[in-house]
Amino acid sequence: MIALIKYWGVRKITSLFFVALFLYLVCTPILKGFYSIVQEMNSYFTFSTPHITATKYIILLLFILIFLYKKLELNHFGRAFFPVAITIFILFGVFTILYYNTTDEKEIVSQRLLIRHTYGWEDVEHIKVYAQNYKKINLFGKEEKVYSRTQRANGTRYIPYYEYRIYFKDGRSVNAWDDLDSLYRLDQFVKEIRIPIEYDVNESLRTSDNEEDKGKENAILGLHQLQ
Repeated sequence: MIALIKYWGVRKITSLFFVALFLYLVCTPILKGFYSIVQEMNSYFTFSTPHITATKYIILLLFILIFLYKKLELNHFGRAFFPVAITIFILFGVFTILYYNTTDEKEIVSQRLLIRHTYGWEDVEHIKVYAQNYKKINLFGKEEKVYSRTQRANGTRYIPYYEYRIYFKDGRSVNAWDDLDSLYRLDQFVKEIRIPIEYDVNESLRTSDNEEDKGKENAILGLHQLQ
């Protein structure tokens, strides 16, 4: 760091820091806004983007790599390394952006880069709603619980894990978890067409504050039906 400050000066390092901080703060809202527009234009119930956080960090690292590539005096290795690294991060970014699940009245779409799986609601076997302090994984044929923790001022806190997982008759599944209003619309539609729903829910993980949102959340988590 001291060497970089001597090489570029305090002003350039400060500018790099603040631009990187700006990108860190605005990337997620911009991406969510873009996905929200796409969702509204296509009348999707849900538009689930599980790697949106990864996309943010990839964009941030891309900016830093491009900045260093343009500003550093590179040797032969550096001139070869940076273009390759930038290309790899661009590919990772495209992959995370084109990794999503959508639902509407007609179908469920699972997009994985250039591979798309489309299902009708008649292809759905059942749905499982999951809200716990751990994620269940199958490890060598045995079910294990995986916990994620975060440090807070008042101590360690477990990070909750949520799923609205749609299981298909061919054995595949997708997680359609989204914001509360979007997920509530999907949940009401699913109940109208009488698709079986299973629940594995920790009641203490409810997050809504106002009464209307509490009712929607309770309906999604199977804690009670709205009056």
